[in-house]
Amino acid sequence: MKKFIKWLLLGLTAFIVLTVTTLALILFFKPTILINPKVLDFVLTKTKVLKSWSWEDAHFSHEWKKWNERVFKGHFKNFCFVFDQEAATVDACLEEISWNFNFLYNFGEGLKSVAIDPIKVRSSKFNLKLKPTAKKQAPKGPPLAVWDYWKMLWSDLIPDTDVVFKKIKVTHNAKTYEFDLTLFKAPKHLRAEALGFELNSTFEKLEVTAPKKYPFPKDLPTAKPLFLRNMKLTALMKKSGIPIKVTGGLETIELVLDSKISLPLQSDLTSIAFQRRTLLDTSARIRLPEVKKNLYEFGPRPYHNLPAPLSNMDGSIGLDIKTVKPMDSKSVVFEGYLSINLESPQQFFVVNLKASAPFDLETRTPGAIAVEVDFKKVALMLPRLSRKSLPPQFFPDKRIQSVPYRPVDPKVKLPGKFELTINPQALGDRALHLRTNLLDEVLRLNFDLVVSDGTVQKGFVETLPLKTKVFKRPIRLQKLRINFNHPLEPVIISTIQIPLPEYKITIELEGPLSKPRHAFSSDPPLPKNDIFAVLLFGRPLADLDPDDKTAASKTNQILSQGILSLSVLYFLAGSSVEYVGYDPNSQNATAQIGLGHKNSLRVGGNQSGVNSTAVRRSLGKGWYIDTSVQNSTDSDVKNYGVLLERIIAY
Repeated sequence: MKKFIKWLLLGLTAFIVLTVTTLALILFFKPTILINPKVLDFVLTKTKVLKSWSWEDAHFSHEWKKWNERVFKGHFKNFCFVFDQEAATVDACLEEISWNFNFLYNFGEGLKSVAIDPIKVRSSKFNLKLKPTAKKQAPKGPPLAVWDYWKMLWSDLIPDTDVVFKKIKVTHNAKTYEFDLTLFKAPKHLRAEALGFELNSTFEKLEVTAPKKYPFPKDLPTAKPLFLRNMKLTALMKKSGIPIKVTGGLETIELVLDSKISLPLQSDLTSIAFQRRTLLDTSARIRLPEVKKNLYEFGPRPYHNLPAPLSNMDGSIGLDIKTVKPMDSKSVVFEGYLSINLESPQQFFVVNLKASAPFDLETRTPGAIAVEVDFKKVALMLPRLSRKSLPPQFFPDKRIQSVPYRPVDPKVKLPGKFELTINPQALGDRALHLRTNLLDEVLRLNFDLVVSDGTVQKGFVETLPLKTKVFKRPIRLQKLRINFNHPLEPVIISTIQIPLPEYKITIELEGPLSKPRHAFSSDPPLPKNDIFAVLLFGRPLADLDPDDKTAASKTNQILSQGILSLSVLYFLAGSSVEYVGYDPNSQNATAQIGLGHKNSLRVGGNQSGVNSTAVRRSLGKGWYIDTSVQNSTDSDVKNYGVLLERIIAY
């Protein structure tokens, strides 16, 4: 029995070897026996791969070169077919298909084919109709062997190819796209062209070049259509992964994108793990030169100009974007770095912004956004203001639309709502400069604020030391700092010096911004009433006449009770004070200031909110005319009056 089984196995093995050898010899010495039009028609009929097929002419031939070398040729003329599957339908006619191969057989190497001429395919009809298919679950399986497929593409298994397809029509969702395709593959080079795009590749490197001018795929509300220019994709083919670089520009905007596709490639390209890994290997760089010119050319009206004072500057804007890995395995953190560099002969706006936001790949929603604004070098020229009149009214840019702020219950989560935290910073001597004709020197500001939900949560704003004149009086702002700590009221800390010819007056402020405490001191030391006398008249009380002494003492009284502010006091100090009065019964405070040889101004107010202003002019020979206006903060009604008065001296 054992011998029978042994001889049976040996017989089966011999039969298999003989059969395979016979087939190999037939394919080598007489391939047309198995490869011919009739056999092909039979195979297509049995397998039903194609829905229908036909050809006008088909020819197969072979030539014996050596005992181990054969040349196998063939061609089809007008080979038409219909391929119908669940996802798509192909209706095509290949006008010409030809091939010319050299088959070699060597001991130890086996059968080998070498293309004498590239496989040639010509077609002017290729209609591809994509069918709407139901959404299927992501495929699961082993990683895609991308590197193995890539090596196979450059091996002898894939022969040289020369393909030209004209008038390819692709129909999808009732839209039809028509284009031509050419493909040429040599042993060490692959080239393809379609829709103006060109692909060139070697085993080590792949490049895709777009047309020099290509329409931007999305319609944007710009003044004129945008075009992508000189776009190019470069990929380095490596076993561990494929680094990718995209360069080019959107009009004059320079674009650079770096990414990497790690290998092996997972079968499910929509998985969170694949998307996260790809995003973490991706970064982008954007540069916009000549901001003013480009905004005017492409910006939609009326947004084609920068708002003042940036409208007088020009420069560049740069943006760098990258991703970092957070603790959560289903999200990434996008980080953006924006650099703005604008300038004009007298103004600068050099600011860096850093923004970061986590992004949940599972829910496709961003998290809390944090923005840091660093003022590196900012010098702005404020509009010229008159020193002799009230400042003009400023209105916001009409292009900026805003809505009233409505507080929202933090416990209620609104759809699409995200948190935004802004941290503007201006630190250092060159951080923020404001130039105005009202000040003799540049106003230098430093600040470090945290703004969330439209409210300054914490931080500070302070001015660097300043020397200037206000109302023709010298002033030295040694220190002015406002500290924020929400929900508490902002606190001010300030030291102001007023250097006079014989005295130096110091005013210190500290406390809540709405009602800070103030303290006066002088060098050399003076009593408080003398300090007010020096501020108003330049001399202490002992050197004043009785009327000036009364004005100084009354000023101290009404300032202490909060009837007048420090700014009003400084205005009075810089003018020709004729009288300062206060009536404790009516709590009315008045001040009369000389405006020239024949004119004077009288202002008054009380704690109830009633204010009055009057101008008095001498007409000569004892005649005077008074014009006055009185208004209340509780009412929009104003009372006007004119009084003609004559003073007769006896």
